[in-house]
Amino acid sequence: MQIHIRFLAAMIALASPAHADALAPTQVPSGLWLSDDGMAATQFSACGNALCGRIVWLKMARDKHGDTPHDANNPNPTLRARPICGLTLITGLKPAGPGTWTDGTVYAVRTGKTASLDMRQTQPDRLDLHGFVGTRFFGKDFTFTQAPPGLAVCKAK
Repeated sequence: MQIHIRFLAAMIALASPAHADALAPTQVPSGLWLSDDGMAATQFSACGNALCGRIVWLKMARDKHGDTPHDANNPNPTLRARPICGLTLITGLKPAGPGTWTDGTVYAVRTGKTASLDMRQTQPDRLDLHGFVGTRFFGKDFTFTQAPPGLAVCKAK
């Protein structure tokens, strides 16, 4: 009998308005986020009912010829001339609980390939991302960290 009372109390607590806030849609991670290699920064924003991220800073804003980098590895030849600055590389992340997003995609500029993506904000200054093709088990983990203030964002054309 005591087990049933505890179970009922737990169910009432889960249904309470205080717990409902924990299940509300999560906030957009604010500020700029450095990639794990420190070569680019991404800014997140709402796009419809999902979360998207676009490149807003590049460590190497110019290539060896002095030109702005372009999406040269894109499998679609008509997209290879688009600048990397301003490129949306993360799309469709859907809120899945506090600080958690799933069912997104990430475009890898270096390879021109797209993978599925999940993301968690594990600390105020850290985003843990998990990219995968097919099954989550065989994916790759990477981390974005909050960029320092004053980072000069690139201008998309």
